[in-house]
Amino acid sequence: MDRSWTPMADVAKRDVQFRSLEEILRHSAFKNEFNMETHCIVRDDAERSMVQRETIILDNGGYTLKIGTSRDIEPRIIPNCIAKAKADRKREFIADEQSECVDKTGLFYVLPFERVNPDVEEQIWEHVFESYPTKDSRIVLSDPNYLIPAIEDVSVEVLFEQHDFHSVFKASAAGFIALEGSCRNIRCALIVDCGFSSVTVAPFLDGKAIQQGLVRIDVGGKVLTNQLKEWISYRELNVLEEKYIMNQCKEDACFVSLDFDRDMKIAKYRDARNTIRREYVLPDFCRLSRGYLREPLKGSKSLQPEDAPQAITINRERFALPELLFHPSDIGLNQMGVVEAVVESLSSITDLRSYMDVDWCVNLADVSNPITHAWSCATAAFTGDMAIEDQLFVSREEWNEHGEEILHKKFLNFLDFDSEEAEEASDEANE
Repeated sequence: MDRSWTPMADVAKRDVQFRSLEEILRHSAFKNEFNMETHCIVRDDAERSMVQRETIILDNGGYTLKIGTSRDIEPRIIPNCIAKAKADRKREFIADEQSECVDKTGLFYVLPFERVNPDVEEQIWEHVFESYPTKDSRIVLSDPNYLIPAIEDVSVEVLFEQHDFHSVFKASAAGFIALEGSCRNIRCALIVDCGFSSVTVAPFLDGKAIQQGLVRIDVGGKVLTNQLKEWISYRELNVLEEKYIMNQCKEDACFVSLDFDRDMKIAKYRDARNTIRREYVLPDFCRLSRGYLREPLKGSKSLQPEDAPQAITINRERFALPELLFHPSDIGLNQMGVVEAVVESLSSITDLRSYMDVDWCVNLADVSNPITHAWSCATAAFTGDMAIEDQLFVSREEWNEHGEEILHKKFLNFLDFDSEEAEEASDEANE
């Protein structure tokens, strides 16, 4: 694929390595529906069987919760927020109660991760856990704060004291994927997690994160939704308060361009040669509960019936918005893009290429459903034939006896590549 490159603020020149890597990442994102929770690794389907204790898997994402038991094939996907609507100001819609809100115009969100608000998360968990037998069960919890030990974490205390769980295991969503891979003898993995709040690049060896290689970019689905709101409001219609609708518009309309310059030329046409321009019909929450894309209508909008649904025209925004993942500096953010983050992560780890064969195979795998993939990996790793030992969990008794110390020992177990342990592991991987 040939492409002209636009220099970033702090990157004056791009080399061939960046071009080929970005090409791979673009194909990876292009093959999936556009969403902001993508994981780049696959798993084999594993038989799920009953274990002695019920195991509840909770992928606690910044935008949605993915939750289910070890016996479930697919998780429930629940909004991880408390919402308030203009039409019903007196009621709070907690988690999946949002489906009971008829008019979602101007929906206002209170998010637990926006200001690290544990009280909001406690309310959401209390509502969600009503459907599950938490007493004396195990829980596998994804936890983004495991990368930030400075932030006080009360999640384990809530799970033990308020919900009576028997034992807890915590790791990041990328950690679930690496752990499941290590069960299938995939010793090395680099996982790119494009989430709602950020993009995280994490290298793993034998299921443990390599501390030197962890890279986070503060650009995710939330930034893209907010940027789309600003673009549409400036050009056509004020939608600054319509986060819910614009987030759906982003998911339905946007895609990752495989040739940005070509698509920009196509988007300039004002006739039928423009195959990118579409109209997004806005929901009115009476006849239409979710918007949809349609071909642009011919003729003036003034000639349409008065009761015709309102629509906005969306053209180059469809592919320019995801471009911010690759070039955040385009909107003034002093952040590296996904490609640079991957190279930065790999550059911080000891280079082993000189020990490898010239034709060493590097695999890049996409997933069929990036939203639920981390949950599926956790389910496979902790149940069925690949079930991991209970010793990875922290029981209520251990927590009562050792407190935070046992949590740090088991859940913040990074691999320091300068340590003897990492040297031995890399030698084994090389052999």
